[in-house]
Amino acid sequence: APGGALELVDDTCGVLAPPGDVDAVSDALGPLVADAPWRDRLGDPAAWPAYRGLFREWIEHEGEHAVLAQVLPLLMPGVGAAAFHGLLRLSYGLAVQHSGEVADGLAYWACRWFDCGAAAVGAEAHDPAELVMGLHISTAPRGLIAERMDLVARTPAFRAAMKRWTVNAKDTLPALARLAAEHYAASGSFTLLHVHTSAQAMHTLLPWLEEEDRDQAVACYAASGAAAWISATQRVLPSAPTLTWVEVIARALDSSARPDEAHVIKCVDAAREMNRGDPHPRWLAAAARTVA
Repeated sequence: APGGALELVDDTCGVLAPPGDVDAVSDALGPLVADAPWRDRLGDPAAWPAYRGLFREWIEHEGEHAVLAQVLPLLMPGVGAAAFHGLLRLSYGLAVQHSGEVADGLAYWACRWFDCGAAAVGAEAHDPAELVMGLHISTAPRGLIAERMDLVARTPAFRAAMKRWTVNAKDTLPALARLAAEHYAASGSFTLLHVHTSAQAMHTLLPWLEEEDRDQAVACYAASGAAAWISATQRVLPSAPTLTWVEVIARALDSSARPDEAHVIKCVDAAREMNRGDPHPRWLAAAARTVA
């Protein structure tokens, strides 16, 4: 098709369909999607243009729900891609119903994908604090967040811990969100800021997953969140200034001159959304830390 993602199509997987015939295109895409040839380039940054074109066309022909149902089970083990930024971009696209942003979020997630594994799924979830505070794995003190997460996730100690850590969507995601907000507010850790904002992004994403897939999705997210947490450098900072939500939002909107403006906006937005469903001072403390 004109404008197609040629980097992902060769004579072993190419198909033809009459231009403008949506039913024919859908029928032609079916076998390719089932075989998932697109997964062969997961984690390849050079595949960004190809994935972007693929997901935009795929969503145009099948719709967001159908595409997400097919691709998320394969993407979830790599949910920590680019320090969760694929997940974040996807969640914002879903929140504002922008199919282009949804496609771009999936594409960024796919091309930056790396596998952090998954925790174990169980009806009785273990306290995430016991794991992230009790598991000590040395990593390089510097480097990109995703690189440090990958180093942690590759260690035998981490993999063994994930097999013992029981999680579920109902209990684990809120617990991780609360823990990340509290420790980010206390430490100002840039890595924990990403855990905090990504927890809200997962909260946005879960309703788009089939109910039977949600626990496994959170198991993947929990492993990536734990890898990020363990790789983080934390220190105790003086308390952030006491601010109201109005003051926090005003400072966030006035942060355009800051190099971390995007992270300020994302952190404040995540904290406000969390506070809507679970009112507690921890969310305001996290938001106040990021605008301090």
